[in-house]
Amino acid sequence: MKQYLNRLYEHDKFSRDEARQILLNIAAEQYNEVQITAFATAFNMRSITLSELQGFRDALLDLCVPLDLDGRETIDIVGTGGDGKTPSTSPPYLAWWWLERVIQ
Repeated sequence: MKQYLNRLYEHDKFSRDEARQILLNIAAEQYNEVQITAFATAFNMRSITLSELQGFRDALLDLCVPLDLDGRETIDIVGTGGDGKTPSTSPPYLAWWWLERVIQ
């Protein structure tokens, strides 16, 4: 992690593969909370590049767990409830009542 932090302090950018590997390492718990916090803080002090975003996306796709729905048609509704108007649990129940095939 130290090498990545030093590069951030020098305003360096990461390649797509480097960004992917950083996120995979974080997911594999190779860094402690202090290191991750330092990385996130320094990283967010500048704009993300397209290659970094692609690398992070690649890592997330590598880490995702496939879900077998056995051919059932479903609808995915995801919300954070962050608007303060609707609890994030309300839409799934309403949609379930209406469609009976909601995934959240």
